Amino acid sequence: MKSAFMSRFLPSVVHFVIFYILVCTIVTSAANSRSRKLNRTKRIPVIGQPQSPRGETEELFETVGNTTLVLDETVSSRVREGGHVYQKAREINDEKFESLETKVEPTVFIALLVRNKAHTLPYFLTLLEGLDYPKERIALWIRSDHNEDRTGEILTKWSRKIDNMGKYHSISSQIVDSPPFRQSDQGNFPVKWTEKRYRHVIRLKEEAFKIAKRLWADYIWFLDADAFILNNQTLKSLISKKKHIVAPMLISGGLYSNFWGDMDKFYYKRSDSYKDIVNRKKIGCFEVPLVHTALLVNLRYTNIPSFVRMNNSVPEDDIIIFAINAKERNIPMEVCNDLEYGATLAPLQDDSDLMRDYEQLVNLRAEVAGNLKMVFGYISYE
Repeated sequence: MKSAFMSRFLPSVVHFVIFYILVCTIVTSAANSRSRKLNRTKRIPVIGQPQSPRGETEELFETVGNTTLVLDETVSSRVREGGHVYQKAREINDEKFESLETKVEPTVFIALLVRNKAHTLPYFLTLLEGLDYPKERIALWIRSDHNEDRTGEILTKWSRKIDNMGKYHSISSQIVDSPPFRQSDQGNFPVKWTEKRYRHVIRLKEEAFKIAKRLWADYIWFLDADAFILNNQTLKSLISKKKHIVAPMLISGGLYSNFWGDMDKFYYKRSDSYKDIVNRKKIGCFEVPLVHTALLVNLRYTNIPSFVRMNNSVPEDDIIIFAINAKERNIPMEVCNDLEYGATLAPLQDDSDLMRDYEQLVNLRAEVAGNLKMVFGYISYE
């Protein structure tokens, strides 16, 4: 009788246990799925991800604490929790963002477009690394192509070194170092600015804008590789001024600087105050029609000019287009000489060769040592 009872009862118990385990599994799976959705942060693009032919980031990612995402053989992006406090704050609400803003430095996206600057890069990169600013708050975005010197080699070695150190929020480096070394309309002049070169630079700068905004950067800093930021407080100083668009005044050893005193029909015009600003007879920040070479743009404003030409009457020149667009939006551009910030090379004539730029660098270093009492050396990237 006991055997008959067990034969009828045990199958029912087994079926019940199996059913109970199955229900628990389904409930647990559903809960975990809901938890993952609740804990998921807003998807934002990784600086340095492969770009589509249109120059737009195709893939997105989720911030997951302290993670390294390997993108290819030479470039990776290091994503840190601290680097995304602004994103998370902004996703919560503006009030929390404002309270968080007082505790950390603003995030800065530095865009570097480099061509044929092997002679300036050791100095430029050393000074860039020496900036007194939290590196985890800085994203580096480097693009270089059509080089006839060791620019690509130097940038590649430096990018790998910086990426391995893991100090910066992220680094994206795309270096095209193979033929053709000149664009088709350059002819025999390696430094000539042609229509194709202007269009290429405009496209890259617009791409930098898009990625910086997607990364929730607070500022974007367009830096030329011949802008020598000798004062390591420069970035902090510019940001503290809370300007819309601003640049540090850079000396050149002559009257040339990285701003225009006036503009006439889209082109440079000397103003009465230009010399006083360059020679620092007037000290402060001054509204000017155009700044370039070390251009800091505040991305917290919704009213931001672009590098897109609005009509064909405007010359196809990136700095002129940006200045005209800023003027049409009533956005002031300012240059500051309240501190001795640094130096820059004067632009070359179209028919110059690269040796002329090297000679300028030698003269500029002597000028800086004599006038600013500063000597800028470099770290070798051999």
